[in-house]
Amino acid sequence: MMLPEHVAELLRQAKERNKKERPELDAQYVEELNRKMRVAYLSKAKVGLKLFGEWQDRYLTGYITHLDPERGRLRIATEGRGLWVKLADVLDVDGEV
Repeated sequence: MMLPEHVAELLRQAKERNKKERPELDAQYVEELNRKMRVAYLSKAKVGLKLFGEWQDRYLTGYITHLDPERGRLRIATEGRGLWVKLADVLDVDGEV
């Protein structure tokens, strides 16, 4: 028989083992991502963003409505709502989705 505290600790440890590390993107690739986001923003083109997640990556599709490099974020309009996304979380940009 196990105490509830032990069960909770085992579950927490199992969850931590599945946690992903943030990938290191090289400077040239980051510049290419920034260029794609700028082009999508200026042309008001629909884009797909692949975003880093600690346990699994997320995918968003929509229109970039605001770029804020000073604060390191962008705003994407998806299905009637806007979301702020950290630029550091963007792993890939697919234009003209």
